[in-house]
Amino acid sequence: MIFLKCLFSGISGGFFGVVFCLATSTILIEVTYHNYFGYIFGSFIFLFGVYLLIRTFQMNNVTRLLRFLAFLLTSFVLGSGILIGAVDNQWFFETTNSLRILYYSVMSISIMFILVYSLIEVLNSRFFNCLCCKSDNPKPFVLTKPQVYCGLIGGVIIGLVNGILFGSFDVENTSKSYHDFHIFQIYIIPIGFVIGFILGFWNEYLREKVFQERISLGSMLDDHYFGDETSAVENDDKDNYTIYGVGYTEEY
Repeated sequence: MIFLKCLFSGISGGFFGVVFCLATSTILIEVTYHNYFGYIFGSFIFLFGVYLLIRTFQMNNVTRLLRFLAFLLTSFVLGSGILIGAVDNQWFFETTNSLRILYYSVMSISIMFILVYSLIEVLNSRFFNCLCCKSDNPKPFVLTKPQVYCGLIGGVIIGLVNGILFGSFDVENTSKSYHDFHIFQIYIIPIGFVIGFILGFWNEYLREKVFQERISLGSMLDDHYFGDETSAVENDDKDNYTIYGVGYTEEY
């Protein structure tokens, strides 16, 4: 039963991996050719980076290293927003291919990071859990710190691969964009699916592992995660953390 759940989550993760890769590539093409879209989308990414910065200051019970990494990723997103709005198309096409690959890699990582972060927020929202689980006390999809790391690091990896391939195949070149974009899709679709499948499968495995550990200890998960204030205070075998506002519970 657990394997089937992990398999279903892996297939779902592979689907999102493919969709996110294609969406990111489409955004990169639009940003390259339309300055107006670049200004708007760059402003959106910058504002999202400001939002992440605020959430970073609100992080609680985290180590200095984790806080530093959070600031690093936030600065990365802020810088990407500025780059998207500041790059001029004519100057961009006169640069070397290596510089364009670097630019697309940075942009792709930022966009993918935002998409993965938004997906985690949606999956962990109480409304989504109630809607899918048909329960008043649903279990969140992201429970532990390793799950958060798995999602965010996986998003960075997919974004990096997507950006490198996008720049290497010279997809933005209008004279052969359709042909190169078709070849790019042949490569990125299976890569996105495989990485997404691994992330989805592993995330569900970690989630089920937490449930099994709690059940083996004879504890009620509903009270542990969504109990009333009294039961939350009485639970002294866990610490509550927040990474970028994504809450999870670290088990001892």
